[in-house]
Amino acid sequence: GFEMAGGGGTSFVPPLNYILDNQIACDVCIYLTDGYGDAPPKNPLGVPMLWVITKDGTEDFCDWGQKIRLNHTDSDYE
Repeated sequence: GFEMAGGGGTSFVPPLNYILDNQIACDVCIYLTDGYGDAPPKNPLGVPMLWVITKDGTEDFCDWGQKIRLNHTDSDYE
């Protein structure tokens, strides 16, 4: 199976800049994260953002967009 893991300290900015720099059209952005990293102070894309936060992740990384939490990990099913 697939096991998710995070080490923290990730910057959320480069993927968002990539979308902007390459003029990629999108109606929504979905970001899977543990929440340990830096986010821009506001939504740079101007489209709805869904932050999908891992089971043990933090929600304290930004105050914009919708956040939902994964309640299970692969090890919960073993």
